[in-house]
Amino acid sequence: MIYLDSSALIKKYVVEKGTPEVREFFAGGETPWTSTLSQAEVWSTLARRRRSGDLTATQYRAIARSFEQDWKAMAVVELNDEVRGMIRNLVERHPLRASDAIRLESAIWAKRGLAEPMVFVGADATLLKAAEAVALKVVNPETASTAGP
Repeated sequence: MIYLDSSALIKKYVVEKGTPEVREFFAGGETPWTSTLSQAEVWSTLARRRRSGDLTATQYRAIARSFEQDWKAMAVVELNDEVRGMIRNLVERHPLRASDAIRLESAIWAKRGLAEPMVFVGADATLLKAAEAVALKVVNPETASTAGP
């Protein structure tokens, strides 16, 4: 099972370091998991890049269509009572920002529910360290390195 943090997910739509690795996850045919928070984060990043001129209006529209289509096919972990209830314990043990705690707890929740190995894909070192500490295999597409069990 693959969980894509928004820092990895955006790489499918905007070419940057790690884009080929993230696109491989989608090409593999496995349904990627992510948090409901990722939707807002990807839209925010795309809109910011459009305003700054990094994306033309035409590019933005094409990427938006692609993201909307992909989003329908992703397994999305909602921020439900169970996920929210586990966040306190996570932030007490790891130095995570609130949004990172939501992302990581969403991955943990999905892994528990499916009882399958989870690969957490992201580009934030602190978040990946915490994911590794809770026994998730981690992949940073920017370094194409893996760690964990």
